[in-house]
Amino acid sequence: GSAAEAEGGSSPPEERRETGLSTTTSSAQQEERKEQEQEHKEREQEEQEEVPREEDEEEEEGEEEAPVTEATLRANARAAAGTPPQQLAAHFAANKDDLFLLLPREPVPGEALKIWVNRKASRSALATSGGVLTLDVGFNNWKLGTATIEFLEQFWAGEVDLRGVEVQVPIEARKMSFVLSDGKGTFDNNGGNDFDVACSQTESSRTALAAWEEKETEREERERMVAEETAKVQAEVDRVEWLRAETAAKAEVEAKEREKAEEERAKGEAESKRIADAEAESRWLKAEAEANE
Repeated sequence: GSAAEAEGGSSPPEERRETGLSTTTSSAQQEERKEQEQEHKEREQEEQEEVPREEDEEEEEGEEEAPVTEATLRANARAAAGTPPQQLAAHFAANKDDLFLLLPREPVPGEALKIWVNRKASRSALATSGGVLTLDVGFNNWKLGTATIEFLEQFWAGEVDLRGVEVQVPIEARKMSFVLSDGKGTFDNNGGNDFDVACSQTESSRTALAAWEEKETEREERERMVAEETAKVQAEVDRVEWLRAETAAKAEVEAKEREKAEEERAKGEAESKRIADAEAESRWLKAEAEANE
């Protein structure tokens, strides 16, 4: 109500409200700036932490596992092949549909391989056919190291009934193929596809395989050439035989024609003789009649 207040010592209600709003807006902007600055700092910290993590991942990706040496591979193969069947019982008990287990899992050329078979798991008649379980095995599409071996090792544990046999894998082996039988004609040959297993490769086995494949190519080429030559010779033999048979057939026809002609000639001569005899008799009778007159 004083003159000073009237002249502006205090703001009108509208101005006070505007000032209060301005103050509130300024505070909100400050809070927003603080939040933005905090977010920015957090992003920078995350980026700084991400860089060493990416570097660590790149280092991990760049680090390759050291290749297993041939000596180690062979030692592991020998150790696996020597695994006692007691240690396999749990595997077959838990995997009743597994027909066989190879030790090592991949045959190593130049080393022994142990094959354990759970005959009951066969989906063929072999499961209950009886007889001695037998292995027919070969390598590189049955072109190398073929053999027939009986499963003479046996192991029982509860419902697990295993048969085992050891196979020597040739140093040139690339693939192993095998079928199972009872030795009496009942087979499990994987539905006609054989059981095929790829072999591990080492430096020495690759060298041996390359040499074997070269010799095999030469052998197949020789066999091809021999087969072609044999086919040519057989074709010539067949041609000569055909000509001989054709000549014999013609000779037989000609002989029959000659025989027929001879028969016709003989008939003609006989008929001529009959006619001549008849004429002679007729003349004689005529003469005899004339003489009697």
